[in-house]
Amino acid sequence: MKKLLLLICCLFFPTEIGLAQQTKETVPVIINEIPADKKNKAPTKISDLEGLAGKSAPIFKTADMSGKEYNLGTLRGNVVVVNLWGTFCEPCVQEIPKLNSLVEKYKDKTVVFLAPAVDGKETLNGFLQKYPFSYQVLPASFAIIAEYSPKKKVASEQNVGSFDMILPTHLIIDKNGIVVKHFWGFSKTTDADISSAIDELLAAKTK
Repeated sequence: MKKLLLLICCLFFPTEIGLAQQTKETVPVIINEIPADKKNKAPTKISDLEGLAGKSAPIFKTADMSGKEYNLGTLRGNVVVVNLWGTFCEPCVQEIPKLNSLVEKYKDKTVVFLAPAVDGKETLNGFLQKYPFSYQVLPASFAIIAEYSPKKKVASEQNVGSFDMILPTHLIIDKNGIVVKHFWGFSKTTDADISSAIDELLAAKTK
C-alpha cells in the first residue's frame, strides 16, 4: 500500500533550536538554523524510525481552542485517538472530513479525539472557520508533537535528542494508556484503520 508522506526533517537540538512564539505566519518560525555540518545529510529512511506502539503514552497537559484542559493522565478508561498535524500540511487537511466522520461515529462511546497542532491559536482560528475539525484541536503543541513523533532506532552523536516530524501522524491509545497503534503518513485507509483499532479496544476489558 502506497503512502504519501509529508516528511518535515526536523533535527531537534534542544540547546540550539527554539520554537518562536506563534505569529500570523502559517508555518512556525524556527530560531537558529541547523548547523552547517548537520545539513546535507542523507534523508532518514522510514525503516530507520520507530514509534511508540507497545509503550506508555507520554503524559501531557494542555488546553484546546476553547480553553478546556486535557490531561492524558486523567483519561484512563477512555480510548484516546491522537492526530499530529499542521494547517500547512496538505494531506492533513485532505483527511479532515474522514476524521470528522470518526468523531461522529463514536460520539456516544468512551473515545476522546485529540489533535495537537504545530500552529498557534490565531492561525487555527482562521483555518477552522474554513475547515471545521471535530477533533479537540490543541494549539501550539510542538512539544507534544516532538514527544509523539517517531525517533531514530539507533541513537548516535548526530541524532541525540532528534526526531522526525512526519505529518499527519496518528496514534491510538488504549484504556490503560498504552499506545497500540502508531502510524505516520497519509493513507486512503487511515479512517478505516483507526476505526478498526477503536472497535477492538472498546470490546476489550479494562485491566
